Amino acid sequence: MTNCINTAIPLNDKFAVMAVSNTRRSRLLAFTVVASVLVLVCFVWGPTPPELPILNHDTHSGRIPSNDIENANTAPKKIPTPTSSWCEGDECSRGSWKPRSPQFTSLADFQTAYANRQDGTWSRCPSLAPPDVIRTEEEQQRAEEKRIVDLNNWVWNPSSGKMKQWDPEAFLVRCLRSPGGVILIGDSITQQHFHILGYSMRMADIQFDVDPPYLALYNHKNVHQHVLRPGAPSTKRILERAGVPESRLRRPVITMLEDHMLIGEADIRTITERLGAPKVYTWYHDFQRVEDWETFVKNSSTPRRGEEETVTEDTVLVMNAGAHARHPNCGDHTEPYINAADAEAAEQDVVERLIEPFENEDERVGRKQWDWDLFQVHNHVWRRTTARLQREREAILKGSGVNPYKRTGAQWFYMDLWDQMLQRPDGHQTPNQDCLHYV
Repeated sequence: MTNCINTAIPLNDKFAVMAVSNTRRSRLLAFTVVASVLVLVCFVWGPTPPELPILNHDTHSGRIPSNDIENANTAPKKIPTPTSSWCEGDECSRGSWKPRSPQFTSLADFQTAYANRQDGTWSRCPSLAPPDVIRTEEEQQRAEEKRIVDLNNWVWNPSSGKMKQWDPEAFLVRCLRSPGGVILIGDSITQQHFHILGYSMRMADIQFDVDPPYLALYNHKNVHQHVLRPGAPSTKRILERAGVPESRLRRPVITMLEDHMLIGEADIRTITERLGAPKVYTWYHDFQRVEDWETFVKNSSTPRRGEEETVTEDTVLVMNAGAHARHPNCGDHTEPYINAADAEAAEQDVVERLIEPFENEDERVGRKQWDWDLFQVHNHVWRRTTARLQREREAILKGSGVNPYKRTGAQWFYMDLWDQMLQRPDGHQTPNQDCLHYV
């Protein structure tokens, strides 16, 4: 178990996601978030758009190309006057990190707040000494203990509305009221989401059975399924609140599918070769997969006989749509930026800082193509595409005749966490070694 708590993304934020179809037999709700280096994947699953503008890697401006034919329809609109005291949707990811009140003043304060009867309580986070400093073992331990306290002394504060208090039992009630609960799919970043979600449940002393042998793919190394433990006091409370049959307890409430790219080698080659990649490219990647995960999700989200009256909510598929923002020299930061504008100004030269250590021009060009400065552009493509899919779905449901041969499809929700993550260079996992993952 990692010793670092994921403070960079609050638990009560929605994460990224994509979906498959939503028919009378298969109910699925989906969310999308963040940018993707494989942004064109979504066009394999959906109707082909009229034309996708080619992004100019020479500018690295991070701005949407002016020839984007859908800009006018999908650009962020003026934020309406709030009708609720709570933030909703994208409102929750616009804001800034503020000091916790009251502050944790010691490791004991932090461990009391995050006490966990089922797991070991976090006690430290990696902290690298400055280049000219050599720490003793005791000094290193104190530095790591201090860092986990410092990291957790910041909380996310939306600029509009408030965030609801996290209620793990209410969350699981919602999971039980859907056929498949919540399914997360992705890579190591999604694994972090899954880990902190599970930890938060066990903080409330909720008990699970993991991968019981009667479940499909129970022994797959990349599939992890959590069912509420029958007979546990927490299970009895949650089942009563949910008002669903006991048969629902035999299926997962939370599932993790480790599938790094969501598609396999053949599909990736089809996309990249269409964009000019050589056919002779030697495939050396070890992307973890859950073959035919789409069928697994469809089966998981299919209503069961005898549960039609109570298990009526949509299954939620959470799909992280890409890597988190990277901060070169993240070890230089000990606290978040004060706001999004400050973060964007300080990180505008991200590509130059990333390629600075490389003298070989081929390596420098290769790093430029990693698109670290194009998160906003890629996010716009996701936002535009999911908005189109949702409009098509709504039009079909209204009987307007748009694409009548297409299945109804999932509901789509998109949440862009780029600003929220950009403001936390101090929150990366191992300063100056891993400035990509958050702790």
